[in-house]
Amino acid sequence: MAPLVSAVTIVRDGERFLAEALDSIFGQTYSNLELVIVDDGSTDRSAEIAERFVRVVPDRVRLVRHADGGTRGMSAARALGVRTAQGDLIGFLDADDVWLPDKIAEQVAILDAHPSAGMVYGRTQMWFSWDPKAARSDYFYDLGVVPDRLYPPLRLLPQLLENRVQSPTTCNALIRRDAYEEAGGFETPFSSLYEDQVFFAKLYLHSATYVSSRLWARYRRHEANEPRGRFSYVRYYHERRPFLEWLAECLGDAPVNGDVGAMLAAELARARHPHRAALAARLRPTAPPVELADGRSTATVSVIVCFRDAEAHLEQAIASVEGQEHERWELILIDDGSTDSSTQIARAAAARDPERIRHLDHPGHANLGKSSSRNAGLRAARGDYVVFLDADDLLLSGKFSRQAAFLDAHREVDAVYGRTWYWDEPGEGGRAGERLSRLGVRWGATQDPPHLLVRFLDQPGSVPCLCAFMARREAVLRLGGFDESLQDLYEDQTLIAKLALHCRIRVDAVPGERYRQHEGSSTARAIREGTYHPWRPNAARRWYLEWLERYSAQLEGPPSRSLADALARAARPYRHPRAYRVLAPAVFGWHFLRDRLVVLMRPEPRA
Repeated sequence: MAPLVSAVTIVRDGERFLAEALDSIFGQTYSNLELVIVDDGSTDRSAEIAERFVRVVPDRVRLVRHADGGTRGMSAARALGVRTAQGDLIGFLDADDVWLPDKIAEQVAILDAHPSAGMVYGRTQMWFSWDPKAARSDYFYDLGVVPDRLYPPLRLLPQLLENRVQSPTTCNALIRRDAYEEAGGFETPFSSLYEDQVFFAKLYLHSATYVSSRLWARYRRHEANEPRGRFSYVRYYHERRPFLEWLAECLGDAPVNGDVGAMLAAELARARHPHRAALAARLRPTAPPVELADGRSTATVSVIVCFRDAEAHLEQAIASVEGQEHERWELILIDDGSTDSSTQIARAAAARDPERIRHLDHPGHANLGKSSSRNAGLRAARGDYVVFLDADDLLLSGKFSRQAAFLDAHREVDAVYGRTWYWDEPGEGGRAGERLSRLGVRWGATQDPPHLLVRFLDQPGSVPCLCAFMARREAVLRLGGFDESLQDLYEDQTLIAKLALHCRIRVDAVPGERYRQHEGSSTARAIREGTYHPWRPNAARRWYLEWLERYSAQLEGPPSRSLADALARAARPYRHPRAYRVLAPAVFGWHFLRDRLVVLMRPEPRA
């Protein structure tokens, strides 16, 4: 009987790691598989190593070569392996990578549960630690979408084109033979660079894909596959150009959605003008890789979402919590007097997972405001750590596991936050844009009070989003939570200020959330109503500064001189309103120029 799964390993002069790769195939917990090894013209001991495996298990291992015994490149070698394979499901493993033991068993189960999926893939570990002398730590890239979901054809193609988050890797994916053949297999003219992205782009055109949060493969980084010399954007865009032009020709007049067309056009423009694109890339921060934690946290994370009339986005926010790879969480949905269908959405989520999701309401379905609602959620929470998420924002899948592991390991720290993807919803006919927030302070370091608050007062643009934080619940309770004298704008900063005044806070470089900016947000409404302005003196900031002056004056002990000076500087526009009505544009212009110079002189991490 033919095996269900065929593993295809191509090798050319890979004797150094080949045996370890093949051992990881035979170390799978799933047994109904065969192995096809394709020798692409090796001149070292690779064929000898492969033949040893053939002799040990001849009924499950085959070694094949091209007809002339020569080297045809990676695409031709993989295509030969698939033609030789007998399985209905195909997995690829290069000779220097390894599979984790449960990869095939878990992927077969997913494809059984989702018959419309042509492919499944999950996380891939960028693996440096195989070498004890390695200078870098292992990490993985963010998946870019909510994991453990099935995505229709074309949906994932824009992020493959943009190449800023992880797409499928050959060592990670498991593919149905039917989907492989419908896509047309590998393109043999692409013998090395981008041969995998060409194939996956074709697969995305025809098949649905299941994206998992599971880590299934290790991609070994070593001198042969590491870029030589310093990374060059010009070289990067030059090398991508053949792939992008091939895809544009392949699509031709095929109907694609606006996101695919817009992304392809943008990437082609960069590839055709690489020097201009390189300059733009240097000025645009991108997501750093996510370092792997040493161990999984066993702590419970309480996520508190207060909402009012949030039917447009609430389901997505809930799904981003459900998609966390850290499974120990509870979600508390606080209904602040909704009048739309968001109440029904929250109740349905609580009914779907009553052990982890709760829907709470104020007496009489009252609207009490954000601070009162979040405090109600905080009182109801039972977790070790707490995260506050607005109903129109999303969490990235690795946020809980990374931040909880850090708090587990550093008991002297009460909170941690990182960067945030600011996410602009598209206007009519436009495409959504994203930008990564700047920290404005040293990352990878723990800040003592009141340093962060002083920086936030001097540079308001460096204040993190509330959803960026994970904090110890007992620390937030000790501080009294949110101050309920502010219920709308700047209400989140009352808690951030308390944390910065009383707690040690870790500043991370890794983004953990997407902060949606749209016309229905409270900030956008306040700008239209004239109660808030992004850089001019405004009533909302004045109320916050007056609260902070009162709060800091009540603290025991002598006030911090640096904090007092920062408060005085922040209050000047409100103590001299007429002068600042004239000076505000000049002050803003100076701050804008200073921030741009800082970006150039002190760049933050890149992917």
